[in-house]
Amino acid sequence: MNRNDLEFILNRMANYSNKLRGLNVYNSELVNELATYFDEDRGEYSIKGLVDSERNYSEYETEIDINVEKNSIVYTYCDCMDFQNNDMIYNYACKHIIASFYKLIELEKRGEVELPVIKKDPLKFGEYILEALDSLDIRSKDRIRLEVIIKNSGNNHRFYNEAEFKIGMNKLYVMKNIREFSNAFRKGYSLNYGKDFEYNPLKQEFSKEDEELVNYLIGQVEINDSMNSYNGLISGKTLKVSSGNLRGFLRNIKNKKINFQKEGVINAEIAIIEEDMDLSFNIGEDEEGNIVVNSKEELPIPLTNAFDVFLFKSKLYLPSREQIKKFIPIYNVLSKEDEIKFKKENSKKVIEKVIPIVNSIAKNNIIEDNIQSKILKEEFKAEFYLDRDKKLLTINFKCIYGDMKFDALKGYNGELYVLRDDKREAIVFNKLEELGFVVIEGRFVFTGDDEKYYNFLTTGIGELKELGDIFYSDSFKHNVIYTSKSVRAEILKNKQDYLEFSFNIGDIESKEVKNILEAFRENKKFFKLKDDNFIDLADEKLKDFLTVLDNLSEDNKLSNNKLKLNRNKAIYLNSVIEARDIRLIGGTEIVKEISDKIKNIANLRFDLPEGLQAELRGYQKTGYNFFKTLAYYGFGGILADEMGLGKTLQTISFLLGEEEKKSLIVAPTSLIYNWQSEFEKFAPSMKILVLHGNKDEREKLMEEYEEYDVIITTYNLIRNDFEFYKDKNFDYIIIDEAQNIKNPLSQNANAIKEVKGNCKFALTGTPIENSLIELWSIFDFIMPGYLFNQKKFSSRFAKNINNEESLKELDRLIKPFILRRYKRDVMLELPDKIEKRLIVDMTNGQKKAYKAYAEDVKQRLEEMKRKEGLKSKQIEIFSYITKLRQLSLDPSIVLEDYMGGSGKIDALLETLIHGIEEGHKILVFSQFTTVLKNIGDLLDKSRIEYFYLDGSTKAKDRLQFVNDFNEGDTKVFLISLKAGGTGLNLTSADVVIHFDPWWNPAVEDQATDRAHRFGQKNVVEVIKLISKGSIEEKILKLQDAKKEIIEKVMNGEFRNGNVLNELSENEILELFS
Repeated sequence: MNRNDLEFILNRMANYSNKLRGLNVYNSELVNELATYFDEDRGEYSIKGLVDSERNYSEYETEIDINVEKNSIVYTYCDCMDFQNNDMIYNYACKHIIASFYKLIELEKRGEVELPVIKKDPLKFGEYILEALDSLDIRSKDRIRLEVIIKNSGNNHRFYNEAEFKIGMNKLYVMKNIREFSNAFRKGYSLNYGKDFEYNPLKQEFSKEDEELVNYLIGQVEINDSMNSYNGLISGKTLKVSSGNLRGFLRNIKNKKINFQKEGVINAEIAIIEEDMDLSFNIGEDEEGNIVVNSKEELPIPLTNAFDVFLFKSKLYLPSREQIKKFIPIYNVLSKEDEIKFKKENSKKVIEKVIPIVNSIAKNNIIEDNIQSKILKEEFKAEFYLDRDKKLLTINFKCIYGDMKFDALKGYNGELYVLRDDKREAIVFNKLEELGFVVIEGRFVFTGDDEKYYNFLTTGIGELKELGDIFYSDSFKHNVIYTSKSVRAEILKNKQDYLEFSFNIGDIESKEVKNILEAFRENKKFFKLKDDNFIDLADEKLKDFLTVLDNLSEDNKLSNNKLKLNRNKAIYLNSVIEARDIRLIGGTEIVKEISDKIKNIANLRFDLPEGLQAELRGYQKTGYNFFKTLAYYGFGGILADEMGLGKTLQTISFLLGEEEKKSLIVAPTSLIYNWQSEFEKFAPSMKILVLHGNKDEREKLMEEYEEYDVIITTYNLIRNDFEFYKDKNFDYIIIDEAQNIKNPLSQNANAIKEVKGNCKFALTGTPIENSLIELWSIFDFIMPGYLFNQKKFSSRFAKNINNEESLKELDRLIKPFILRRYKRDVMLELPDKIEKRLIVDMTNGQKKAYKAYAEDVKQRLEEMKRKEGLKSKQIEIFSYITKLRQLSLDPSIVLEDYMGGSGKIDALLETLIHGIEEGHKILVFSQFTTVLKNIGDLLDKSRIEYFYLDGSTKAKDRLQFVNDFNEGDTKVFLISLKAGGTGLNLTSADVVIHFDPWWNPAVEDQATDRAHRFGQKNVVEVIKLISKGSIEEKILKLQDAKKEIIEKVMNGEFRNGNVLNELSENEILELFS
């Protein structure tokens, strides 16, 4: 037991008012003494206290016993008057008992009492389960009975009901205390009712009907106690049932036969019937011709003020509200008089009004012949006459009985009396009211709103037809509801190589189409036209057509029910027409022809350009076809292949094949020289201009731009150099890492979208990162207006992200213009390992630091060369090379207070973020732990989780880090090349980045093989980051010519003093240029 258990017990101990009074006694410090005792054998904790009275000098003894294992009170006692008056309540808690309990909580908090702890025996839990299962086993239980006795007293003004109960098996015993029985049933303890019967809920059971009654009693006890009304509903053996609750009580026990006592007379084994009473009346005439109604049998006896329970023919009836309502006025008279008389002159009204009511509540009425002969009793039929006077819709409802037809509101004025079918007529009246009609000046007039009117025209008329025949006036027949059958549409080619989409919806004026579309977007089920006719927006085929129309149109472009469409909408049109099986549009063969060519890109055969220095894989040829096909039609597109599948090569192949074309490529700063390098490698015949550097350098290069096939620049420089671009019109504009324009409000996005181009493409591995608006922004670049304006796109798609139909519609729009492949999709075409070099430009501060040191070293080496030659200075030269390499990585590791940044670290972070977004796991290797720690600091700031391993990592931690990386969600592992280049199995990674390449390929491959090894299920992409214009780039070029020599130099194998001799002195000096 703990403090929380005490709070739990206190909350269940008593109602709110008693707890509040007990808290006042406790706060008044009237609890003088408190003693506790734990009986370990019984598992009971006793608390005994002495509490002063608030008003006199009395002192009260209190006791509380708690079952520690169940956290429940088993006994309470106080010698105050309140407790004595309520001792019938099981475990009643007066204010003195509650005050004692508050005192216990105080002493426990102060550490002055120690709460008992039961040593739990695990075997007891098994015994508990067995006992519980035994208690559920009906085969081992005795069936006991519960009998109900209801005593009813009072008169028409005030009724009183008391219920008492007997319990037992063969012999029944009075249930002397209902509350005590309720507690025993709930808590599973026994009660003794006599020498021959003990109630034990664990060994006995009730029938299903009796158990429902027991649950009802428990509910009444809880209600009674929560109201603090201990002498209210329940008093000892008696349950008081108010007049208003008697019907509900009887419904709970309607399957039982009960004993019912009224005015001392006991009706034994009486049934409870929840249905109408079987009444009967006599209807005849007296000598003077007055109509007389009486009953030849005893009237039912009402038992409640609401007249909803009757004692009738030795049964308790719970009749319907309809019978009660109609029977009450008849009962009120016949309970006092022998008969009801109606004046002769009111005979017609009696027969038409009273007799139908009497017939509706009594099945066995006797109508004397002299009255029967005057009555026309025929089956009821209805006719409805619909008319429209200007904007007023009316219905004339006529009743037909045999040959008699009359207005339902005015009634029949013939010689015979028509015995009208009130029930069926009432059904018609209720239906008219439900449909929106009310009686005004003797006719049914429609007063509903537009939705009610629409519902009446679409379904309400059909509902009326089920009740009778309908006739329409000529003016009403002009009401029209337009559906898909009213639509005619056609697709045509025009002379300007655009598509024309024309349509009509019946004879609706074109100026109303805009409002129809607005109602359709708001998911309304109809639209009311100006002539009071309707468009049925719930018609599925019409909805399909309006979906197409809405997705094709901008409101300001819709004119006279015609749309001028760019051919890029042809693919969407064909897709939605086929998917939705829309047959009301003509000319579909035009869009099908265009769509089929785009769909079959993989099967198209475009010749690869001459001069391409690469062998394209199958999927890359599909990418090449994708560019060529879209360009042929003047469409834009997004190549969204996963990182490492060669988006750059596919793009270069396409541009190489577009002779005499001028292209612009925009990329992040970290990638522009990589693009240049890839062009030089794969398309050396193309003239490439990199517009980068300071403003003077760029302006000088701009003067020569016409001599080049491709201009490469950055997003930031497009904005800075916009004056140069604003008058240019490029054949192709291609943006790399297109997520850079995902924010349509950014300056980069606005600037690049202003540059003119005949055909535009976007390259990105993540066309959507957080929001659909990012996708819209990219489409707004490649094909402005294709996905509408931002506001319309947002309301249609971005704000309906969970609407499956909206997403399907968006997919139809964008799918033809996005080509996305994953490595897993083209696994068979890929080698196990893809290697690429990423040429990275250094920052301006980095360039300055690198250049200053390189020039200083070169001067020293030239001086050495003049004096004594360089062959004997290998150690010094190697130290210079190492420092240059560090400057090309991150100058801050060798220069104090350096704040100029690192282009390579920026490029690494960008690559990591991109890779993580695509779901890759990445290993980053470096020889320099100082660099790795700087990278780690940057990842911390960027909130990217990572593992770190270098030579100082303990052996046991190495294995733990490897297992956690392979099995967990962390995406990045920073590894020192020497410490982690061998002996690690990191096959969960599929991207390896060499931050500073190791010039011995065998060592570099060993590091790569941490991921590229047995057990690797994915293609491994290996990226080598190379700083442009640095010693890294120069040695890579020398490596191809003098690979073996360079490996020895960069591996530090200068101990013999002759390795650098294999490089000429001019080649050594060139490293520092």
